[in-house]
Amino acid sequence: MIFDINKQELSRLYNKTREMYSNCIQNKDNSFLQEEILIPLEQIELKNSSIKVCFSQDIDNRYSWETSITLWDGSSIIGKYIYIEDDQRNFLDEFLGFF
Repeated sequence: MIFDINKQELSRLYNKTREMYSNCIQNKDNSFLQEEILIPLEQIELKNSSIKVCFSQDIDNRYSWETSITLWDGSSIIGKYIYIEDDQRNFLDEFLGFF
């Protein structure tokens, strides 16, 4: 399988990841997240980190995108958010962790 990835697709993936991170921290069911860090969630600085293509050994010609952003308090990394979607741009999973 050959991939032809352009800057627009990479930008779309990072923008979607940032949007989903924002949805995650604004979800009332996740209000406990504020207790895990010392600064307000809205003040966390987001930096693009990596994009991975993950292939399924069990399903031919199917893959997923795993886009990661790091969370900064201004001077150091305090966490990571990962958004995962399939090759049809459907949400699969997300992960938010603070260090």
